[in-house]
Amino acid sequence: MVLNIAIFPMASNVTALNETHNEMKVVHPSSVKKPSFRLKIRQWANVINNEIEKERHILQFREFYDKKLVSPLLKKYGLTKINSPKLDDEIRKRVQPIPIEIVIAQSTIESNGGRSRFAHEAHNYFGMWTFNKSVPHIKLKQRDNGIIPRIRKFKSGLDSLRSYSELLNSGRMYYQFRELRDKGVTPFVLARGLLPYSEERMLYVEKNTSQDFRAIKDHK
Repeated sequence: MVLNIAIFPMASNVTALNETHNEMKVVHPSSVKKPSFRLKIRQWANVINNEIEKERHILQFREFYDKKLVSPLLKKYGLTKINSPKLDDEIRKRVQPIPIEIVIAQSTIESNGGRSRFAHEAHNYFGMWTFNKSVPHIKLKQRDNGIIPRIRKFKSGLDSLRSYSELLNSGRMYYQFRELRDKGVTPFVLARGLLPYSEERMLYVEKNTSQDFRAIKDHK
């Protein structure tokens, strides 16, 4: 875990707390009776994916763009210390949309199908949390190890998904996720790259892969 990053995945790091356990419990897709939840996540994902596509174009053809436009994107994706020819490979691996099956599966788990306290009060649909006190957050009870979890508070669900996508696309812990995605594996296999997202490790991966990816892809 890179401690100088303001945003971190929460998942089971906080589920040990009585205050959050009920909020973060996993629901089976069949029990999520609000199709509007998946539709909402899908609409947000489309917006973010369009942004990513534009950013990738700028980085791929960076010699034709102003450095003031290119430099912030290199920083955003953690590419400032990578030189050619590896840079183009890393742009391909990092500046990519998150498959919708993974997005909806994780948001269903992390927000209890959009019904959790954090989804309603903090627009947080992906269990994102922060160590930075200056970042808007909801402060929870202190854990046994002395850590005080702070659930990241977003201005909108769209911002939540944007931050989540940036984490998977640039976070050091998600190197394997990006490598698998670059190989074009199925969402079922790609979910293995989510191992660092939660202290539950393989159990968390299984919670994601137990969802019906085909139904998600088919807009069901």
